[in-house]
Amino acid sequence: MNKSQRGIPMYLFGSTIGATRYPLYYKDGKYHNLPRPYTDYRPGSSARHFTDTLWFTTFVQEIERCLIYFLRHKYPNKRKAKITLFEISQAKHAIPEAC
Repeated sequence: MNKSQRGIPMYLFGSTIGATRYPLYYKDGKYHNLPRPYTDYRPGSSARHFTDTLWFTTFVQEIERCLIYFLRHKYPNKRKAKITLFEISQAKHAIPEAC
């Protein structure tokens, strides 16, 4: 959302957080906002423990495999599929697997 009284735009991500100017990442010559970090997902927290369980990570990996298969073989808009697959590849390259 862009307010006339602000010098920089503020963005909304999801439905449970408000607009924020941080954290930022740099891409394509400009800064972009990331969703703000939540204390519930700090290392050692119960939420982080849940997301790190073997069954949950296996479940998420299976969803990823299904999504990639769908984009490669079934999605009718090949141009959008190619862009999405590229973005997935970039994210997997930039984000350590341990995260």
